[in-house]
Amino acid sequence: MVTSLEIYVIYFNPEDYPGKYVVRRQIASNKGVLTDRKCTLHTTLKEARSAIPITKTNIKRMPEDVACIVETWI
Repeated sequence: MVTSLEIYVIYFNPEDYPGKYVVRRQIASNKGVLTDRKCTLHTTLKEARSAIPITKTNIKRMPEDVACIVETWI
């Protein structure tokens, strides 16, 4: 049985979109983590947060996260 968890990650200034906030959806399962090819681009953190489903909860940034990760939502 495959179980999965939908995760949204907000990045700022990633290499592929410098100067932008980027929201990417990931699906974590017992088979690994799959990142959706689609993403949304924003000019402010407030705009990026508005792209996150209201059912998601913001978890604190982890020390081992790459520098461009701003927030993770599960």
